Amino acid sequence: MAALWYFYNRAGNMLRPVAVRQIAELTGAKVQINSFDFKLDGRVRIYGLSIAPGDKSDFGNAILKIGRLDARFGLLSLLMRKPTLKKITIKDFDIN
Repeated sequence: MAALWYFYNRAGNMLRPVAVRQIAELTGAKVQINSFDFKLDGRVRIYGLSIAPGDKSDFGNAILKIGRLDARFGLLSLLMRKPTLKKITIKDFDIN
């Protein structure tokens, strides 16, 4: 049981930088994530997502700030390392 808990926590920690990198590549902007939770059923919850212009280092000029983003991915797509987004919910956001 302890090994499963270790893997679960490790997977969440490893996926956070992957999410930051992929969002940055898609948007051409700088990305910051405060908190990232991954569930084994394919759910992801991101708190404090900020996207700022690529030429700025200050997230005070963020184009988009999201308080909470919930996403659900297909389990098979995650296992095949080609994530398919099934549903996305965004709460508490500001667009600049």
